[in-house]
Amino acid sequence: IMRRPAKRLRPESRRKPAAAPRPVEIMDEALISESSDDENEEVEEVEEEEERETADQKRLRLAREYLGRVEQDAEDDDDVDATLQAESLRLAGKSYAKIAGRLSVCEPTDPMKGHRLSVTCVALTNDESSAFSGSKDSCIVRWDCETQKAVHKMKGDKNGKAGHKGHVLAVAVSSDDRLLASGGHDKAIRVWDIRTNQEITPSLRGHRDVVHALGFQIGTHTLYSGSSDRVVKAWNCDDMGYKESVFGHSSHVLGLDCLRRERPVTVSADGTLRVWKIPEESQLILRGGKTSLDCCCQIDDQCFLTGAQDGSLSLWSPLKKKPSHTMHAAHGNHVVTTTDGSEKIWGSNSRPWISAVAAARYTDLVASGSSDGQVRLWKAGDKLELVQQVPVPGVVNGLAFGSKHNLLVAGVGQEHRLGRWERHPEGTNGVHLIRLDYSAEE
Repeated sequence: IMRRPAKRLRPESRRKPAAAPRPVEIMDEALISESSDDENEEVEEVEEEEERETADQKRLRLAREYLGRVEQDAEDDDDVDATLQAESLRLAGKSYAKIAGRLSVCEPTDPMKGHRLSVTCVALTNDESSAFSGSKDSCIVRWDCETQKAVHKMKGDKNGKAGHKGHVLAVAVSSDDRLLASGGHDKAIRVWDIRTNQEITPSLRGHRDVVHALGFQIGTHTLYSGSSDRVVKAWNCDDMGYKESVFGHSSHVLGLDCLRRERPVTVSADGTLRVWKIPEESQLILRGGKTSLDCCCQIDDQCFLTGAQDGSLSLWSPLKKKPSHTMHAAHGNHVVTTTDGSEKIWGSNSRPWISAVAAARYTDLVASGSSDGQVRLWKAGDKLELVQQVPVPGVVNGLAFGSKHNLLVAGVGQEHRLGRWERHPEGTNGVHLIRLDYSAEE
């Protein structure tokens, strides 16, 4: 008779039963730190929830926070409704404020010094707390507009690896105050995180010549650039990638501006202003003559301002292929205001050309700069009317208004941003802040 072998027990079945867990003694120190641990956990949970929230949830949360701030400042429901309606129209670009006639007398601050060579460009954050300036010394300086001191300096690099190599000619800030873009002689566009002051790598490369102009589309991280290679390019700064190129200018692209729509405006040494309709892949060509147009800005979607080498300022509309109004000799003739307030005739027989323009967007207030030692503020309507002049000795190479229209930043140097054919020793290589105050509405 065959006997079956006895079953062998599995190792688990031979183990002794586990002993009951011993009670954990809670020390007094744990009791003391329990409340602080709970607070840290709550903070971490809130941060994790914010990271996990969708774009729609984030918009809803920010809208509730904004509504709470408006309700605190308002006296009743009617004030809340009026504030929300005005802000909605302003953000949509459908409101137009007439503030030039209410502008009080402006005085510039002392120059903020931090550059060795001429300042060539400036930009201002949306909240008007920080300003940025680029210079021929290859550096970008961040300024605190409240303390009027330099906060951080993005230094240049002779090898072009950790900073710009050569002159910095253009800077632009995104509408959410998160990104700063810069370009210049090294043909590269560098993007910086404003929160950390660190460069986001890799840099954007594609232009074959000097980058003269940069501009962010409002509400997005789409960046437009203009170069001496006659090409206008679009970039996606979220992915740090190239989007597309548009062609048409027959000479250097020297100025660029953009509002909410995918319609950047550019000016060139070929004497034309072009409105690029990116989705339609078409362009609108506006001709101002044979003179080079050096700078431009958009007042709103239907009105543009340009400055030319012959010293003229022009207002444009997409409905006309020629300027709707031109102010010749906008900064006078070749007379320069020195630091002691006296005037002298400079060596050139030509009128001082317009080196910078800026607009308080969706208002009737614009500004222009030249080498005559004055920043001129204008009222833009059917024509340009001079409101006042602010003394700023030197060559004004860059201008930027804040979105609240309470601050104007002027970048000044002893030389023109594009060359060294004139030198104005009375100027200072620095940045001036011009506070804008307004009288009460009638």
